Amino acid sequence: MSIVLSLLPVVVLAQTKEPFYLGDYKINCFVPQVNADMYLDTRDQGIVGHLCRGRGWEPEITNGMLNALQPSWTVVDVGANFGWHTLHFANKLRPGGGKVISVEASPRTHSLLQTTLENTGMLGNTIRLHNIAISDRPGTVAFSSTPDRALNNHIVANNNEAGSVQVQAKPLDALLADEPRVDFIKIDVEGFEAKAWRGLNRTLAKNPRCILVIECNTARMRARTDMDPAAFYAELSWRAGGKLQALTDGGIQPITIDALLNGPEVLVWVQRRRARHEA
Repeated sequence: MSIVLSLLPVVVLAQTKEPFYLGDYKINCFVPQVNADMYLDTRDQGIVGHLCRGRGWEPEITNGMLNALQPSWTVVDVGANFGWHTLHFANKLRPGGGKVISVEASPRTHSLLQTTLENTGMLGNTIRLHNIAISDRPGTVAFSSTPDRALNNHIVANNNEAGSVQVQAKPLDALLADEPRVDFIKIDVEGFEAKAWRGLNRTLAKNPRCILVIECNTARMRARTDMDPAAFYAELSWRAGGKLQALTDGGIQPITIDALLNGPEVLVWVQRRRARHEA
């Protein structure tokens, strides 16, 4: 009996682990939804507070993506941020031998994410992590990081913008060229989704069944790029066989190009329609 009692405090401590401040605006929080210690930036006023309080982030959206995945799939997370989706994807794929290719352009956020993934034991196995920006061509781009809103980090058109840093960029076609298959791609790059899309042609031709989830914010795209939102949405619609859908808290719902152009930010679900002759 004395042995059992001596173990109880350890169990209680493990279940009630408190956030631990590490200095330099870094904090370690155990996040039960992904069963992992996550390394986060205390200045962030968006996702970090939710994670450190055990609330999670956009559970319906997250589950909508998870429900579509098969454990053997190769999944790409572009704009991984602190790793909320990367860790969820990896936990789903690990038992079946699948893998996550995680991409985060911000050097600081990438460093925090790398520490998180190293401590899970999945980095280099289930998860491959890249510190690059995704665009339509290779090169170097200016990248703006906003500590209080890490979810809004983005490429900037003006290389002289105050606070921006230079990061390497490449198209997804180049990043994924050696992958035997790609089954699911999530793209959230704060207005530069059309640029990322333009660098995906070979990957999608090679993987016609690949599902894409792409954040679409028309106002942000117009403000930050020279891309035409209407043309971009028309290309997504063509890929989806003329039937665009949005991933919402209520599931996957139909959406029109007009709604994308004039409505709020949406996660567009792009899935090629199966032809009648296909099994």
